[in-house]
Amino acid sequence: MLTSSQIALLENRDFVKVFIGMLVSSIGDWFRIITASYIIYETTKPGILIGTLWITITIPLIIFGPFGVVVDRLNKKKLMIFSDVICAFLVMSIALLSSEVWLKGGVKNANRVNHCTSYRM
Repeated sequence: MLTSSQIALLENRDFVKVFIGMLVSSIGDWFRIITASYIIYETTKPGILIGTLWITITIPLIIFGPFGVVVDRLNKKKLMIFSDVICAFLVMSIALLSSEVWLKGGVKNANRVNHCTSYRM
């Protein structure tokens, strides 16, 4: 059952637009993470590298998490647009640079398949 404040939020068109946009973005992020895990597993086979992927996802959250106070003082709309553009650029760069040789070398040497989770706070 929805409370009156929840109903009021759902009636706010701007909130609904932001909510749907973040939902779509979140679903895309999870598809990217699952795909990266699958690519790592198929190209290298050891499961330890999948754990390394999850570590690379978590480390930026730990490092940049305390800066939430600074982020609260910035223009949130511009910050969201900027971080989504950077994330899209990084994901497209993986797609543009991907070849089996690059993936194997990148996964084995740098373990850096996922670069853009630090903007989620």
